[in-house]
Amino acid sequence: MAKRSRVVAPMQPIKRKSSRPLFIAAGLILLAWLVFIIASIQREVGNRPDSPESLAVAVEANIRAGDAGAMQSLLWSNTAGEEYAAQLLDEMKTIPQGDIQAKAVSGDIVLRIRTNPPLCIAWRAVKEGDKWLLDVVPPTSGPACS
Repeated sequence: MAKRSRVVAPMQPIKRKSSRPLFIAAGLILLAWLVFIIASIQREVGNRPDSPESLAVAVEANIRAGDAGAMQSLLWSNTAGEEYAAQLLDEMKTIPQGDIQAKAVSGDIVLRIRTNPPLCIAWRAVKEGDKWLLDVVPPTSGPACS
């Protein structure tokens, strides 16, 4: 019997799959996350009113829309709890939108609600940087609800 010789194929280098697509995907996910965070911060800070009058307009619009998140962003964080806006809007959900009116009066924001009897809520307008916010501690002087 003749010995069979085994033919051994030459060793070929093991081809590794490129990790480049993985790095690209991870980079794109990171970039999308950063864009989302920056846009969220800009939206929160950029929507803050720049005068008491524009603050009153924003208050009225957010109450009419029932937008607790937008309303909460108008509150001065030193005085407002996390659920203040949601609780306020929950109390106001049965009031017709046409019966709600907000105005800037002598440095206060006054929300008048035409009900029987009429209701009034007043907040002090507080300047923080170049934006105006609501101080939820009611004003103790001035013509706010008079």
